Amino acid sequence: MKRKDEEKMKTCLKVAVLLSSVLAIWWGIINQNPHQVAAQQKNISDPIIITTSYNPIEGIALPNAKIILTDYLGNTTNTIADKTGKFSLYAPVTYNGTVDIHQELNGLVGPKSRMKIQHSVSIFRCTPTELVLSTFADADIQIRTGTGTILSQGKTSSNNRYTLDITNIRQNTILTSMVKSGGLEYHFSYTLPPVPPKFIVTKITEYELEGIGMPGAFTSIQDDHYWMENNSDGSILLQFWRPLSLGSKQFFLQEYNKREGHPQEVLIGWSQKVNPVTAASTKLTGTGTPNIPTHVQTENGRTIGRGQADKDGNYTITIPIQAEGTKLRVFQTIAGTEYMSTITVEKNPYTLTPTLYQIGNSNVTGTYTGTDLDQITKVVLLIDGVIVKNGAFNNTTKTFQISANGLVTNTNQRVEVALFHGNAELKRAPVTVTARPSATYTVTPATYQLGTSLVTGTYTGTDLSQITKVVLLVDGVVVKNGAFNNTTKAFQISAGGLVKNSKQRVEVALFNGTKELKRATVFVIDAYTLITATYQIGSGYVTGSYSG
Repeated sequence: MKRKDEEKMKTCLKVAVLLSSVLAIWWGIINQNPHQVAAQQKNISDPIIITTSYNPIEGIALPNAKIILTDYLGNTTNTIADKTGKFSLYAPVTYNGTVDIHQELNGLVGPKSRMKIQHSVSIFRCTPTELVLSTFADADIQIRTGTGTILSQGKTSSNNRYTLDITNIRQNTILTSMVKSGGLEYHFSYTLPPVPPKFIVTKITEYELEGIGMPGAFTSIQDDHYWMENNSDGSILLQFWRPLSLGSKQFFLQEYNKREGHPQEVLIGWSQKVNPVTAASTKLTGTGTPNIPTHVQTENGRTIGRGQADKDGNYTITIPIQAEGTKLRVFQTIAGTEYMSTITVEKNPYTLTPTLYQIGNSNVTGTYTGTDLDQITKVVLLIDGVIVKNGAFNNTTKTFQISANGLVTNTNQRVEVALFHGNAELKRAPVTVTARPSATYTVTPATYQLGTSLVTGTYTGTDLSQITKVVLLVDGVVVKNGAFNNTTKAFQISAGGLVKNSKQRVEVALFNGTKELKRATVFVIDAYTLITATYQIGSGYVTGSYSG
C-alpha cells in the first residue's frame, strides 16, 4: 500500500514538472517580439524580412544564420544574425545599387533574392483621412496594428501606391505594413501622429506668411513642394518663391511627422488695425475685414469680448478694464482661419488729484485730467473701500466736489475718490485727511437788567461752523436755548421769568452738539436804580434821580 502511494506521488510530480515546462515555453513565446517569433517559425527557404533597405541593411532572418550580400561583381559581405534573428550590415554598393541576399545555417543555403538599396516602403502622403504608401508595384501587401489586428490587405497599384483609410484610426497607433517582393518581405512601421491643427495668421502679404502653428511642423501652400519648418515655439515665417495676388485666396497646409493637417484658406493681403487700449478702456475698437466675427483674448487664451466688423470693417467690442502691460490678442475668423493682431494695454490716461481735506469741511474737492473725459460718468467718495457718496464733476474746468458732511470723522479712515464709467472704475486716488484744528471762541454777553425780555450779546471764533446752539444757564443749569447768527455773530435768548434777581449766577454758552465750546458770565442789574445828589449841610432838601 505504501509503495503504491509513492508511485502515485512520483507520477504527479512528473506531470507537474512537465506542465510547468510547457507553461514556461508558452510564456516565453507570448512575451517575444512578433518578428522574433516569426523568425523562429521560419525555415531556410522562407523570405528574409527586411526592415531597413538602405545602409545599413537591417532585418530578421533565422536565429544565428549567416546573412550574405553579393554585388554584381561577386564581392560579398556578411554578418551573423543574433539569437532573435536580427541582423545589420552595410551593402557593398551605394544607394540605388542592387545586391543579392541569402542566408545560410547549419550547411543549408537559402534562396538568393535581389534587392535594391533604397527606401522600399515609405509614406507618399498622410492626410487626416488617408495614409498613402509608396512601395513596389503590383506587390502583395498587408497592414496591421501594433497589436496584430489586420487593417487592410491586397495588392499595390501599378504606380507603386497603396492607400489605407485612417479616418477611424486613433493617433499614436502603430501601423506596420508588410510587402512581399522579389522573394523578400519588407516591413515598415509608422506611428500615426495627431492631425496638425490649423495655424493662426499674424501677417500675410503677397511675399510672405507669418503666423503661429505647431512647433516643429512644416508649413506650405497646398500642392507646392516648398516647405518651411516652423520654429521651436511654433512661429511661422514662410517666404513665397513667387508673389501671390493680393486679395486672392490660397490653401495652406501644416505637416508634422509626415501627416498633413486640414487645408486652410488664407486671404492674401489681410490686414487689421487695432486702436490703442489703455488701463481705463472699456471698449476695444479697430478696423479689419468687413462683416467678419471678431473677438478679443488675453494672452492665456481667455476670451473677454466678442463683436463683428460692420460693412466698412469697423468694430467696437466691450471689454473689462485690463491692467497696464496686459497683452491682448484680437482675432478675425475668415473661412475657418483665424487672423490675429496683438496689442499691449497702455498706461491709465486719467489722473485724479484730490485737495487736502480737513475734518469738518463741507466738501472733498479736487481736479482730474484725461484723454477721453466723455468716458467719465460719475465721481464718488469711498471710505474704507466702500462708496458712500456721489459727487459733482465738470469736464470743462476738470474739477469735482463731493459732500463729506458727517462722513469723514477721523484720520484713521481710508478716504478715496474715484472716477467711473458706469460700473467700471477708471481711476482712484487717496485723499489726505487732517484733523480738525483746536478752535477758539469768545462770548460777550450784554449787561442784563432784571425784567427785560432777552439776554443778548456777540461771539467770535476760528470755526463758527462748529456752533450748533447757544444756551442760557442760571446757577449752572441750562434753562433756555437761544438763536444765533454766524453772519452777524450775534445771539439772543429769551429770559422772561428765568432771571429773578441779581444774586443768581447767570451765564451763556456756545455748544457743538453736547460739547461745550465757550461760556461767559452775564452781568445782571436790578430792575430799579436810585442815585442821590450830594447833600450840603444846611440845605433844605435831599435830592436825586431813579430809573426802572
